[in-house]
Formats: sequence, C-alpha cells, structure tokens
Amino acid sequence: MSPVIREQHDGFPLIATPDGRMLVVAEATPWLATAGDKAIINPGSVGQPRDLDPRASYAILTDEGVEFFRLEYDIDSVVQKIHGISQLSDWLGERLKEGR
Repeated sequence: MSPVIREQHDGFPLIATPDGRMLVVAEATPWLATAGDKAIINPGSVGQPRDLDPRASYAILTDEGVEFFRLEYDIDSVVQKIHGISQLSDWLGERLKEGR
C-alpha cells in the first residue's frame, strides 16, 4: 500500500476512494486494502476536530489496511493554556470541548 499520502485538514476521519466514495469512519473501523487499492486517508484530528467528537482521532496504517481510533485527552488543560495566551481568542479553547 505504498506510496502513502496522508491528508489532514478538515478534522473528519474518512477515506476517499478514486471512484468518488467518501467513507466516513467510526472508531475502530478497519479498512482492509487489497493489492492495487488507492485511497486518500484522513486520520481525523488531535485538537481541532470538526465532527463534534472532542476526543483525539488517529489511524494506524499497515500493509493490510488502516484502522481508526479515538482517545480521551485532558481537554480542560489545553483550554486553560489557550485562555492563558492573550493573543488567542478564548473561543479557540472552548470549541475543543464541543469537538468543533
């Protein structure tokens, strides 16, 4: 399954296939690749989700495919640090609690 290109911008864990399908994935959803498969894989986001799930999202890519995971993290600590930076809007921290 190489070469590998990893895309990350929108915060939604998904797989985009050459035939135009956009597969939005759930936690622990495996996608098994077969020889010659091509896809753009977005593992989601750590810190700036857009899917209303505040947990960190990541994926593990292997020769067989990709599996997606979610992980709790100390969001309140991050929010406090953002609030402590005068150049940043408090909203940037508050939105993390909502997963947006």
